[in-house]
Amino acid sequence: MKKPLTWAVLIIFVVLVPFGSWYYLKQGLEYRKTLIRELQPKDSLDLIGQASVFSGKTSLIIFDSEKALDSSFIARVTQQYGAVPTFQIVTFEPSDKWVSLDPALKGSLFGNYTKNAFLIIDTQGRIRNSYSEDEKSITKMIEHLAVVLPRPGEPDIKMKQ
Repeated sequence: MKKPLTWAVLIIFVVLVPFGSWYYLKQGLEYRKTLIRELQPKDSLDLIGQASVFSGKTSLIIFDSEKALDSSFIARVTQQYGAVPTFQIVTFEPSDKWVSLDPALKGSLFGNYTKNAFLIIDTQGRIRNSYSEDEKSITKMIEHLAVVLPRPGEPDIKMKQ
């Protein structure tokens, strides 16, 4: 009676657990690859004069601040990414909480994208994606921000001498 139970436990740990782990990790990898394909750079901004605003920061551009303030998405984004030092929210209206740009730049710098409510720009000033203000689009935007934001550097292992 003990021998079949031992073999069953051995098969579970040697075959089923590694296969389950591999399958779970493969699904996560495929999900991340899909998001990276969706986030291929669409355009590059001419950041002359605005380079200091976007330099080294992943930016979420909000074209219509009034609607954004009325929705609960700002709370979700701020809760999720507010503490990340390389993330900023940029608007075209005066704000003490966010970075403000001159409204005249809205058409000249972001002309093709103003029909959407939001825009993600990476640390090199490349437009990654634009989003409307519906719930599905905002959820996708929050997922995309997680991929676009630079990962924190891993600390080096230091050997004692």
